[in-house]
Formats: sequence, structure tokens, C-alpha cells
Amino acid sequence: MTKYLFMCREGQKRSPMAAEVAREIAQERDRKIEMHFGPVPETTPNPLIQRHLGGYDKIFVMESWMARRVRDQGYEGKLVNLRIGDNGYAADDPRLRATLRNRLKKFV
Repeated sequence: MTKYLFMCREGQKRSPMAAEVAREIAQERDRKIEMHFGPVPETTPNPLIQRHLGGYDKIFVMESWMARRVRDQGYEGKLVNLRIGDNGYAADDPRLRATLRNRLKKFV
């Protein structure tokens, strides 16, 4: 089974919705993909995150600084920057959902 990790600053709005949208796309295409989400550590490396990064087939981040942090944590696999800034989205924002669907459909 393919495993994806979606990461945003706090792991509370963009990445959970990204995992949900990716799950919907995968179901529509009858693909078996395991989705996870979480925060990107802004300053110091997080040993728990570092230990598990290698278990993902692909990691999706929302901003370029997040991609650098994930690489700094030692992740060498496939990494996708979705380029979705933290624009004050609510957890259930339909604009965020539409943007994620548009960007994720070519990756899932």
C-alpha cells in the first residue's frame, strides 16, 4: 500500500484537508493509499517525525520552507510542494478544498 504524508505548519487545517481530498481522489480512482498528516517543525528537528519520515512513499508540503525542513530532517524520498500558503483558511474552507483537489489530482 502506498503511504502519503501531508504536512503544514500546525497540522490542523491544510494538511488534514489535503489528506481528506487525496483520500477522495484515491477512492474515485479505486487506488489503495494510506494518508497521514501532521505539522512541520519550524526550528528544531523532531526525533519522532525524523524516525517515521522514511516510511512514506511521498510527502506533500504546503510551502517551500517546509520542503527544506523535511529535507533537513533527512527525508530523501519524493517530495511535493503544493504551494498553498497559510491564507487564514478555516478547517472546512471550500476554497482550500477546491485548490487542493486541483493540485492533488495529478499526484494521487
